[in-house]
Amino acid sequence: MKKNLVSIDLGIIIVSAILGLYASQRNCLFRFFTEGEMNFWTGIEILAGFGVLIGLVIFLTGRAKKK
Repeated sequence: MKKNLVSIDLGIIIVSAILGLYASQRNCLFRFFTEGEMNFWTGIEILAGFGVLIGLVIFLTGRAKKK
């Protein structure tokens, strides 16, 4: 079960990172901070960042409990 969780967690990290990098090509956060304009890709970029952060926390806690 734990091995399955780690593989799912790595998948979440990879997908979130790819989505975040794709959305960041559109300068969404820069436009949000300068002009206050928030669109669909800005939300995707923010959610992808949270996804990577949550994935890393789950991955690191799983590795720490393993040892």
